[in-house]
Amino acid sequence: MDDKHFKEFLDDIVNDIPKKNIPNKNTKESAMEDNQQFYAVPFSLVGIFITDKSPEESINNDLTPEELEKLQDIISRMLFKEGVKVVIYPSVVPPDQVDDAMKDFEDMVFGEGE
Repeated sequence: MDDKHFKEFLDDIVNDIPKKNIPNKNTKESAMEDNQQFYAVPFSLVGIFITDKSPEESINNDLTPEELEKLQDIISRMLFKEGVKVVIYPSVVPPDQVDDAMKDFEDMVFGEGE
């Protein structure tokens, strides 16, 4: 899925998050009129993959929106408690580029400069 299609997919998923009420960039907190608070907390999954192919040949670049939604649901159910919504952008990056990748993803979700 390319960045344009991911952005459209992401907009559909996070449409109900009140972006303009999320002031803190590190732990995004929003107070709703009914005193309910939502936190959008960046997280990462760390791992390795082992292959006899080059890394570029090993990564599935044809992930559909439906497959991405299923993957998000699995992560949400298996790693978090009920009621937690997960939004991911699968990306394989070297360890020294993780911070930049996380910043790029936050900018995609919450917009630059917010």
